[in-house]
Amino acid sequence: MIGFKQCPYPYDRYAINEYDLALDLKTGEVIVPCIGENSKYPGWSLVKTGETKTKTVHVHRLKAYTFLENNTGLPFEDCQVDHLDGDKLNSYLGNLEIVIPQENKARAYRTGLRKDNNRVLLVNLTTKEEHDCYSQAEAARVLGIGAPRLCEVFSKFGNDFVYRNYHVKRML
Repeated sequence: MIGFKQCPYPYDRYAINEYDLALDLKTGEVIVPCIGENSKYPGWSLVKTGETKTKTVHVHRLKAYTFLENNTGLPFEDCQVDHLDGDKLNSYLGNLEIVIPQENKARAYRTGLRKDNNRVLLVNLTTKEEHDCYSQAEAARVLGIGAPRLCEVFSKFGNDFVYRNYHVKRML
């Protein structure tokens, strides 16, 4: 079992290694991950302790659960595992980080992995400091107003205007 580490409950019947192999400690079978029809992530078909049916477990999640420390303050079940390079197939441990859902979503916007958000460019008219905000909500925080208020301002003034000493431009 060199190179393998036993998984925590409820997958303690298995041990995994950094090369994405799972070892069934009960049968000795080595399990190779595969990508199912309805998933973008590689996974193993594993049986939870006390159950009889297999369940697909994503490689990146079980590797993070087994090898990484959860510093989020939330139970692992409420966390997400971020692929730092954005590649869902790269489950190298150095590429994985346990994060809260809000952080994972924000990173996806900042890195351009998610395209369903409106970036907003803010330029302070006094200091000329630029804020490239990944979302309207982030722009609202910089402006010191609520996101609903910023939506009202966009509705009233359009996508390019001056507000509270900032040049505001929504990038569509």
